[in-house]
Amino acid sequence: TNKPLGGASTYRRWAKYILNAFKYGLTNGITEGFNNRIKVLTHSS
Repeated sequence: TNKPLGGASTYRRWAKYILNAFKYGLTNGITEGFNNRIKVLTHSS
């Protein structure tokens, strides 16, 4: 089941990291993209 305020608890759990991404302008997007590329290549072969 989907909790109505499930997003609020998720935000509280990740707030420090979310705010750091805005403060420092750094994310793990490049790493996530690389991992996704590997997954796509693995599944297509």
